[in-house]
Amino acid sequence: MNDLASPAPDIAALMAGIGKRARAAAETLAFADPAAKAAALDAAASALRQETATIREANAEDMQA
Repeated sequence: MNDLASPAPDIAALMAGIGKRARAAAETLAFADPAAKAAALDAAASALRQETATIREANAEDMQA
């Protein structure tokens, strides 16, 4: 999912879509098993650690733009 891939993104529509997906995720997570939530957070943290260099490079490019 790369909502910013279009040449001129509609920011309002982009934010509305992000909000809609966040609300749907929150509803699902509200009833999820605590162990499943912990496992998902652990996996997300691991992915962030593994991709730190890539994330920093992309952030540096964004800051130059």
